[in-house]
Amino acid sequence: MIYKNLFARCILIKAIRMNAPTNAMKESTPVFIFLALVVVLH
Repeated sequence: MIYKNLFARCILIKAIRMNAPTNAMKESTPVFIFLALVVVLH
């Protein structure tokens, strides 16, 4: 559980850092957040 939480935090940090003013990054950010939520819930 601890490793999963750290992995999810890393994904969220990467998603926030990659929130660049480009359409590709804006579209990929929710995907990283969704993956992080899936990792936390399972």
